[in-house]
Amino acid sequence: DWHFKDKHVEKARELGVDVEREAQDFADWHRAKGTRYKRWDVAFFTWLRKAKDFGRTIPEPAYRKSEEDHARCPRCGSYVGEFGCSNWDCP
Repeated sequence: DWHFKDKHVEKARELGVDVEREAQDFADWHRAKGTRYKRWDVAFFTWLRKAKDFGRTIPEPAYRKSEEDHARCPRCGSYVGEFGCSNWDCP
């Protein structure tokens, strides 16, 4: 039931990557592979750093959103991205 947290939003902003896009890519990749981690938050920090290394950055104005600018799921309170709620187990 992993979903990205405020600390991931901050790291993504610092790195200049789109946290919502990267969270969806991260989730899709690891669901497809059946990955199991003990510390999903740490794995996602690594994913965010790699996103910058791979050049998946976005123009500065787009990632300078405040936390209030990110939509929240009305059911569970997690962030909502382009593909819906970031919480895998959201009802």
